[in-house]
Amino acid sequence: MEANHKAHEAAIAKKNASFMVQQKLMRESHEAGLVAQKKREIAAIALHKNEMAKKRKEFEKRFKHVWSTGPAGISKFFVTAPTQH
Repeated sequence: MEANHKAHEAAIAKKNASFMVQQKLMRESHEAGLVAQKKREIAAIALHKNEMAKKRKEFEKRFKHVWSTGPAGISKFFVTAPTQH
């Protein structure tokens, strides 16, 4: 009976050690995935900022003559047209 108990304890210790190794590997894999995801996110944000800067530059180049960066003014005009009956 004592031998059986010792064998059982040894089996439990072996399974526990195996589980701890697997858990460590899974945790490291998960953390590596998070780091890779963060790097991809940073790269995507940088790419997006670059694309938006190019689009803004093109927009300003095409519409600078109609786009004002100063204070907004008010334009007032009247249109007179004959009444049609």
